[in-house]
Amino acid sequence: MTKKSTTKKEQEKNKNYTANIIGIILALFGIFGITQKLTGPFGIFLANIARFLVGDLFIVLDGLLVILGGYLFIKGKLPTIGFKKACGGILIFVGFMQLFSAVIFSIKHIDHKFIGITINNVLNAITHGSVKNEAFSGLIGSLIYTASYRIFSLIGTCIIAIVFLIWGFMLVEEIPIQKLISMFGLLGKYFYNLFDHSTEEKEHDNPKRENTTVVNQKEPEFEQKNDIDPFAEAASDAKQEKRKPVESQPVKEHESEETFFQNYQSKEYPDYIMPTVDELKPTKAVKGGLTQEELTEKENIIVDTFKDFNIDVQVTGASVGSSVTQIEIEPPHGVKISRILGLSDNLALALANKDIRIEAPIAGKSRIGIEVPNAKSSPVYFRDVWSEFSKTKDEKNILEVPLGRDINGDVISMNLVKMPHLLIAGSTGSGKSVSINEILISILMMARPDQVQMILVDPKKVELNVYNDIPHLLTPVVTDPKKAAGALNQAVVEMERRYELFKQTGSRNINEYNKNLLKDDEEKEFLPYILIVIDELSDLMMVAGSEVEQAVIRLAQLARAAGIHMIIATQRPSVDVITGLIKANIPSRIAFAVSSGVDSRTILDTNGAEKLIGHGDMLFDPMGSSSPTRVQGAFIATEDVESVTDFVKRQGDPEYDDKFDVSIDDLTESTEVDGSEDQLFDEAVDLIYDKSTASSSMLQRYFKIGYNRAASLIDDMERYGMVGPMNGSKGREVYQTKIDAYRYQKSGHQEQATLEQVKEEPDSMEEDFKQQSNLNNDEND
Repeated sequence: MTKKSTTKKEQEKNKNYTANIIGIILALFGIFGITQKLTGPFGIFLANIARFLVGDLFIVLDGLLVILGGYLFIKGKLPTIGFKKACGGILIFVGFMQLFSAVIFSIKHIDHKFIGITINNVLNAITHGSVKNEAFSGLIGSLIYTASYRIFSLIGTCIIAIVFLIWGFMLVEEIPIQKLISMFGLLGKYFYNLFDHSTEEKEHDNPKRENTTVVNQKEPEFEQKNDIDPFAEAASDAKQEKRKPVESQPVKEHESEETFFQNYQSKEYPDYIMPTVDELKPTKAVKGGLTQEELTEKENIIVDTFKDFNIDVQVTGASVGSSVTQIEIEPPHGVKISRILGLSDNLALALANKDIRIEAPIAGKSRIGIEVPNAKSSPVYFRDVWSEFSKTKDEKNILEVPLGRDINGDVISMNLVKMPHLLIAGSTGSGKSVSINEILISILMMARPDQVQMILVDPKKVELNVYNDIPHLLTPVVTDPKKAAGALNQAVVEMERRYELFKQTGSRNINEYNKNLLKDDEEKEFLPYILIVIDELSDLMMVAGSEVEQAVIRLAQLARAAGIHMIIATQRPSVDVITGLIKANIPSRIAFAVSSGVDSRTILDTNGAEKLIGHGDMLFDPMGSSSPTRVQGAFIATEDVESVTDFVKRQGDPEYDDKFDVSIDDLTESTEVDGSEDQLFDEAVDLIYDKSTASSSMLQRYFKIGYNRAASLIDDMERYGMVGPMNGSKGREVYQTKIDAYRYQKSGHQEQATLEQVKEEPDSMEEDFKQQSNLNNDEND
């Protein structure tokens, strides 16, 4: 095995040496041909050989020989170009030779015997040892031109040559035909506008033409309408005319949907001042990323690794991000993407890096992206991201917050109104808490307390306590899981209350409701957005799983129009925490680094999060996106969080709502009703009383109901002490005295009695029931 590998390495070295020697020879031939006047008869001979092939373009051919020879000498191999680019180069060469031949033969008034005249001139030059005789377009050009001239004549040959040049340029630069057509369209429109402008100037100079005055009066109105379109400044004139009728109306609808709070003047906080970027400490630029040499080295390693598996890929570009570099490759036709994805471990080994992620394909491109972590990353600071984001953001969207930067360095933001809820998951130390702080601080820097109110749930008790006493809170930061479940259930009650208000005013959502109140000029309650943030869902699910899950699901399904939005984070992305119903109702997700592909699929329904490098590296998958986007989350220091929250606290005191500060146990006791909520409960009690046994299957048979409903009825009976525990395959024991007491209470003799009294005080209830029965018997006697 060792001998074979050694022999293979020696063969590779010999190939490189051979290529180096050939490169030197080609470069020397090119140099001698270019400098034929300085290199004597040998240089003239080489120049005439080149003239024999391409004619008076021999200097171009010699220059290409110098470049090719230098590449072979340095690299030891031929340059790798794709099939399309090779075909494009051939088309450009043929088209150029046709056009050059047509021009030069037309100038010399030669219309026949192109090949013979060219060969005679070159042979005379070789015989006399000079380069003075005209070689025209050489043997190659003469052959191409002769074949074309006999079929298409002069004008047709020129047209074919231009078509070949354009076609070859499209193949080399990979320009689609649609883009080329639009480029020609824009060029034609430019000349049309130029001509039209010059015509208007002439007409303006002629005072006898009265129609010009009418046109000039209408033109400012047309331009003013274009200025209203928010896309007009960024789009070209050609795109503007196509897009304007289609997109102008949706833009207005979007503005009317989210402009209420921006136009609404606060009465409760008239002097409220928003925090500015000055509250954030200045950052220092840290240089990271890759140098050009390092990038070229990684590209060569990737190409060589694929070549070892008989896959000839071509590197088409690279994007160097703050912590990750994405190298774009184009696979050859006929290669399955699964083959490339299966080589991720081999690429990681070759690049000496374990966290290699392959994006196949890149969204919007027919390319495959290989994401390689940088040896040294440059941090993304929240101050820098916010400064750039605040210049371009729409001030009407008070719930639009920046997340960080993508691989191209662009700021990525999300709008909670559209999401409408967000699920965040990742292992410890991956950046969840920093991301939550970034979102909360962004909202505090944009929204007043009467615009956005918050319910913050922090079972870990140390992550969100810095936000206590800010005026945006509806209740102090909730750290007790049972109180958190109670707050979530109260949020459901608030949601239902808002929908009742919408029903009364004929509104569809929170913005329409607030606008209707604003039009009526009535002193009514304007509804703010409510943001619910849960920093650790797993703790809540362990203590009050069913109550929390039901509340979260109801809010996720219905709360968007009511202006209630949730951000749920967990460091344990397992199916018992992120249940199927929660996932189905929260389509927008952020995945930080996790330990396995199973966890990644639990969050995103796809692999990829296990390849993240941590420290804010995330996959952002908003609702409606085809694939996740890799984002480097912005880092915000604890000092910045404290600075902004202290600034906000100085603006006013919080006004807590006591209904959100309640435990789920207290809420259950206060809302308990007599009997089960199931309408069949009383009939089921009568049935088991008569049968003296109880089981789910019996209820299923008698009432024609499903197992879940029957089991729920049996559980309610057991909770109230009417039936005993499970007894194997036998039916449960029925406690008839408890049922008698329940019937006695339901008959109205004790209106204040509850089922808990039936459960906790059975003796007194039974004694009262017996006394009443004896009294009835005496009366009958």
